[in-house]
Amino acid sequence: MAEAVVARTPKLRRRRATRLAASACLLTAMLASLLLLVTIPSPAASYSFQVPTETVWVRVNTDSSLDFWYTVEFQCDPGASSIDIVDMGMPNTNYYLSECTASIDGHSLEEIKPSTVVTPGVEVHLNEFAIQPGKSGKFQFHGKNPRMVYADTSRPGYASMQFKNTWWGEQYAHGNTSLSFSIQFPRGVKPNETVWHQVQYNSTSVNEDCIVFTWDNASAVPYEGYVYGVSFPAIYVSGVYPEQPLPDYTPPAPSSTSYSSGGGISWSYYIFLAIIIFSTLIRGAFSARTVRKRGAKIAYFKPSVGIEGAGPAKDLMPAEAALLLEQELDRVAAVAYFEMLAGETISIESAKPLSLLHPAVTSLSPASGRGYYPEFIAALTADGQLDADTLELAFKSLIASVGKKVLGYSTGESAKYYREAAKSSWDTVLGARGAADKVTEFEKYLPWLLLDTSFGAKARQAFPAGSVPMPGWAQSLAGSLEKGGSSAPDLGDVIARAFLALQDGAYALTKDMQPGIVKDVYPEEYRRAYVARRAFVGGLGGGGGGGGCACACACAGCACACAGGGR
Repeated sequence: MAEAVVARTPKLRRRRATRLAASACLLTAMLASLLLLVTIPSPAASYSFQVPTETVWVRVNTDSSLDFWYTVEFQCDPGASSIDIVDMGMPNTNYYLSECTASIDGHSLEEIKPSTVVTPGVEVHLNEFAIQPGKSGKFQFHGKNPRMVYADTSRPGYASMQFKNTWWGEQYAHGNTSLSFSIQFPRGVKPNETVWHQVQYNSTSVNEDCIVFTWDNASAVPYEGYVYGVSFPAIYVSGVYPEQPLPDYTPPAPSSTSYSSGGGISWSYYIFLAIIIFSTLIRGAFSARTVRKRGAKIAYFKPSVGIEGAGPAKDLMPAEAALLLEQELDRVAAVAYFEMLAGETISIESAKPLSLLHPAVTSLSPASGRGYYPEFIAALTADGQLDADTLELAFKSLIASVGKKVLGYSTGESAKYYREAAKSSWDTVLGARGAADKVTEFEKYLPWLLLDTSFGAKARQAFPAGSVPMPGWAQSLAGSLEKGGSSAPDLGDVIARAFLALQDGAYALTKDMQPGIVKDVYPEEYRRAYVARRAFVGGLGGGGGGGGCACACACAGCACACAGGGR
């Protein structure tokens, strides 16, 4: 019996060991499952919020810039992600980043930078003041944009502006919004000189001795933008874009109708206008196709196929490439002068009014290899202003030079080459890891970076506030901008503002000379771009547009904050 008991003992031990091993495996599996549950993140809650109230106030300044203020009540839904970033659409890429300010419930928000979601736009980081689920907060924002008043082509002597408030993505925002939208006229505009667009205002008031129109919309939604606009005599502002010759204007005598819709025009006028529009649509149908397809671009060269296998012309300088890319002459001039500023061939004495200084240019003869530098420097007067006649000669010389360089090459392939060069250059700069590396790459690829029409906005994106010390040439620009009354605290803003100052200074001259230059160098393009465009667009009483504004402005001006759909 004892032997039998002894014989069974190893088997019992083996069974017990097996059970223990199985239990250990089960325990290990359970612990592993718990670890997986802990380490694998659950799907993140998404943004979801309402905007019960929104107030927009737009002030039209006498220099044709706009200041605009938002007061927005955000209500974060229970169970949603906290509202930690607010995206604000801006009118165009020329906005002043350094002028943007924001607060939440009275707490100042300092982290404001170009938006990664909305273009053009900025993103405001709420950080420790984020609106938590189930809570609400009052968000306030101020922005500023230059060159936002446009010629009213339907009313001689008048200027106009329209503004579309920003909005938020429908996947985030829901519910109704009580919207109050106010536009403050420039100082001096009289009640019987005012015109409203689209929808008549609900009330009027006076602020800072200026007339204010206010529209109220109790059933607005936060995922749509709303356009409101006004017109007024252009004598009350400077720098109307695009400018038009202003006839002698005498303010009308006060009438019983203080404020007008379309200037108090009678119904018979609208019937007559409808007939004119209908006939114009028929007459301009074919030319309209061309205008719509080409947009605002102007060709300076006839298309050419070139020699088989010759490829693109790769030896163009930046301003020459800008011409080939059919950019406007004011931008071509800005490219040329900014290139010289960065190379310290010239310097800015002041931004407003634009004044450029240059050293003795005896060494900059055409044979010096500096291309168009001598001609554009010669366009600077002794006091640093631009001379219209000499600048026109510089443009014509530049067009002739490009025509020779692209002879035998395909203009289409050449344009594609420079567009891709601009894109790849910006990809390199924005992709550089360190701030110092970005500056190095920026200076290296500057000739091609300048070709991007979003040059200013991308410069701000590459060099946000405080990110990098400024190189010598940029320090010089910063000092000049400060003299002009503008604060330029960081490299990106300095670059953007300097380029805009150059473009603004050139535009005052090129707006009148461009049609004549195009007529001389490319008569067919002149007829397409100016004669056909006037016949169709002018007949509609349209106009405005430009400045990167993507919205459709059906009246006389366009200054819309078109970007939206962000967080």
